[in-house]
Amino acid sequence: MSIAGIVRAAADPVNPWERALSGAAEARVDPSAPPLALRRVVREVDCLLADGAPRNAIDTLRNLHRLDPSLQTIVVTRPEDRARLERAILFAPGLGEVWLVPAEQVGPELIERAAAITAKRRTYRTTRSRVLEGLRELEPHPARRAVVTDAFLAALLDASPDPIIAVDARGYILSWNPGAEKLLGRTARVAEGKPLLDMLQVVDGRAAVELALRGGTSGSRHDLRFLRRDGSTGEGTLLLLPVEAAGRTVRAVILHDLTEERRALARVANQAAQLEVQATELAAKTTMLEEQGVELEVQVEEARTLNAELEEAQQHLLDTLAARQESEERFRLLFHRSPLPTWVYDVETLAFREVNQAAIDRYGYSREEFVRLTVRDIRPPEDLPQPETMLNETRPGGVARWTLRHRRKDGAVRDVEVTTGDTTVDGRPARIAVVLDITERMEAEAATRRSEALFRGLAESIPQLAWMADHDGYIFWYNQRWYDYTGTAPEQMEGWGWQRVHDPRTLPRVLEEWTASLRTGEPFEMEFPLRSSEGEFRTFLTRVAPVKNEAGEVVRWFGTNTDVESLRRAERDVEQARGLAEARAEEAIRAGKRLELLAEAGAVLAASADTEQALSSLCRLVIPRLGDWCAVHLVDDTGALTRHQWAGADAAREKIYAEMVARYPPEIGREDHVVGSVIRAGESRLVPEVPDAMLALSAKDPEHLRLLRSLDLGSMLIVPIKLEQSTLGALTLARRRGSRKFTAEDDALARELGRRAAVTLDRARLYDEALAASRTKTEFLATMSHELRTPLNAMIGYADLLQMGVPESIGPGASSQVERMERAARHLLSIIEEILTFSRIDAGREVVNLEPVDMAELVQEVCAIVEPLAGAKSLEFQSSGDVESLSLVTDGRKLRQILINLLGNSVKFTDTGGIYFDTRREGDEIVFRVRDTGIGVSPEHLRHIFDPFWQADSSSSRAVGGTGLGLAVSRELARLLGGSLAAESELGRGTTFTLGIPSGSDPDQLLTASAG
Repeated sequence: MSIAGIVRAAADPVNPWERALSGAAEARVDPSAPPLALRRVVREVDCLLADGAPRNAIDTLRNLHRLDPSLQTIVVTRPEDRARLERAILFAPGLGEVWLVPAEQVGPELIERAAAITAKRRTYRTTRSRVLEGLRELEPHPARRAVVTDAFLAALLDASPDPIIAVDARGYILSWNPGAEKLLGRTARVAEGKPLLDMLQVVDGRAAVELALRGGTSGSRHDLRFLRRDGSTGEGTLLLLPVEAAGRTVRAVILHDLTEERRALARVANQAAQLEVQATELAAKTTMLEEQGVELEVQVEEARTLNAELEEAQQHLLDTLAARQESEERFRLLFHRSPLPTWVYDVETLAFREVNQAAIDRYGYSREEFVRLTVRDIRPPEDLPQPETMLNETRPGGVARWTLRHRRKDGAVRDVEVTTGDTTVDGRPARIAVVLDITERMEAEAATRRSEALFRGLAESIPQLAWMADHDGYIFWYNQRWYDYTGTAPEQMEGWGWQRVHDPRTLPRVLEEWTASLRTGEPFEMEFPLRSSEGEFRTFLTRVAPVKNEAGEVVRWFGTNTDVESLRRAERDVEQARGLAEARAEEAIRAGKRLELLAEAGAVLAASADTEQALSSLCRLVIPRLGDWCAVHLVDDTGALTRHQWAGADAAREKIYAEMVARYPPEIGREDHVVGSVIRAGESRLVPEVPDAMLALSAKDPEHLRLLRSLDLGSMLIVPIKLEQSTLGALTLARRRGSRKFTAEDDALARELGRRAAVTLDRARLYDEALAASRTKTEFLATMSHELRTPLNAMIGYADLLQMGVPESIGPGASSQVERMERAARHLLSIIEEILTFSRIDAGREVVNLEPVDMAELVQEVCAIVEPLAGAKSLEFQSSGDVESLSLVTDGRKLRQILINLLGNSVKFTDTGGIYFDTRREGDEIVFRVRDTGIGVSPEHLRHIFDPFWQADSSSSRAVGGTGLGLAVSRELARLLGGSLAAESELGRGTTFTLGIPSGSDPDQLLTASAG
């Protein structure tokens, strides 16, 4: 059972937490006792419980720690004293480790844990004291120490996990054991011959160590903090001891790494603090505390086990040293039983004095043969050293290690490593040598060097920066490209020195990722900037691959850094260009949508001649693509409202607006009317957010204001419907509150819509004016034709009477003159008839009278009229077709007029050749073809021959007369009859007219066609 000491307060003789010990042995400590008595009592207990209430608690704790630094102290606190004690302990030196625990938490379990920590500290201190005492005991016995040094201390130095370093009086390193290489990351080749303080990399405590080295202080201990191989900061104790070697005094520097132990203590302290915090929630977290207690006990037990093993190993070491010092015979026994060839030779003569059995077996010489030889005799002749080398080889004192070549009795030459130490035999100076055959190792190292040389050659030839690191991330090699780029030296980069060329902003993330790869053994890949020798940071793609052994363990890392700065800049440029292209594409899409809306608006405005319907369709079109509500106001030249159209995105707001318009008609002539101001100024107005004051200004009364507010107007845009300098009205767009506000881009689109609406209105005005002019023209033509027909009919009647001899006969000369007059009158009458027919068609008053037509009679009548005209010009006239079998229901009078116009036109423009008239059925139509061999029509004129009043030769002196209405009237009459009229012509070879008239099997269809 652990014994807990209790520091009692004089003002409080009975502490309530004493009852919480539950049977643990107690030993009360009186702080006022004499120092010796107090020291004895303190060393008899395993831990101390101190009352945190007295004012002198800090002084008491400091005195107790001075008496026994190993003792774990537990301060029992009250809630009201805890904050004060935490601050005091934080800033009070010399207290050691102190636990702050509430009274209700004190118990046997806590006492046992504290006692275990105390025991561990005491064991460590005791063991260290024994080792130091054993080393001191060696000092007075140089002869015996030489024996131990030769065979044992070399192995001890190699096997020691702690750095053991030999330095001369100046503080320069003479030897550097593997423990120092492993902990400090510097190889013996690099460290030997350099100042200790340069290689040790002390972070804290450097001044004390430097003072001890300079002052020659020995046997002193110094606590310090230093940099370890992995780049972390370690904590430990440095011991300086004098050692006699080769006739001079050197100092042994022993560095004991306490980092892990202090981390373990810190973890224990942290766990104690967690227990203290969790005590306030003890009722809810009892199970959790028990589990943590079990885990802590396991850790304590492991610590005890490790401590016991350490104590056992150290005791074994001390026993071995004592045994070797006590018995030379045991040394001889070890000498002869050593598995390595070992011998003793005379320093002056180099003759063998003693060899062991392993040397006899390996070299092939008998013991008697060996003692007749010298160490030169087992060296190849070509390897015999120069005089200065021999002098170095035989120098007295100290331990030396050589790599040589030995020749066996059978002539085989082997590479060996010889370790020698000074000794005496029969009072003469001698050396003892231990030989290790390293032939296979040398061959393997040579192969490795060749492989590494090849590998490094490849690594030097690649364009990337390359490097290699040990399994723990310690970088030991860079290729030349790394040094060329960074402008650094190898001694600056070795280990973790690469951090100095990294960007401080990205270095923490690089360390985090690299540490994770070291922990998991997974490959590392990352992009980060590296600083060049000019100070420029460039982006590098870093890839690191693990090199594993057959067991799958990482033994080395190989990394490359590829400069991707140009690539990343190009990618950024591409990304920027892509963003610009996307922005332009979005702008193009928006422009396309605007053009699409404008195109649809143009189609809507042009689709109807009714401007009211067109403007209403325009309002419907822009909703909801441009707004939630649209209205069009049109005014006359005086500014008075003439028309008003509107549309909304939903029926509810349309109903509200209709009610408002009915009750409060727009008065855009008012000065405060926003639409009226736009019409008067001819400039658009954008209102991003409609204020309530604007609605109140436009309202005529409270009810009007209520209706305006119910429209929920958020943003408004009013643009003029303007053509050049004339403003015809305004287009108003609105969006509800909470939706996107109108922008300048919307304003430009709306102004274009207003311009197109103005063009539509102007076109409608022009169309109305054209219709009015056409009606006036038609009425004029009808009136003039009627007025001309009356005297012409009278002239024709009187001419007929004169031809008949009424009232009296006339002579032959006068008769011919009268006949010419009659023909001229009839020609003029036909022209007037064409004009009347055109005017009726143009006015839409021509009536189609459907009736069965006798085709034979019709064709005969037409031919009778045209044939004399052709004969008068000596033209051939032919009529073909089986007209007797054809039947037709149409307006015979209009069909007769068409055929006479076509045949007369052919006769008019044909001087030689003939006129060929053909009639036949083709499908559901009766087709009439009139072909002539006249002057023909050029391609550019052919498309105009059916235009009214058009003539190829429009001069007053043209050879052929006419009004230019015959073909136009014929095509319109053909359309009235439901048929079609087309022309084909070739200049200089004649023209062919084709007239197709439905046969009339469906009279309703003919009526529909003629009405269309």
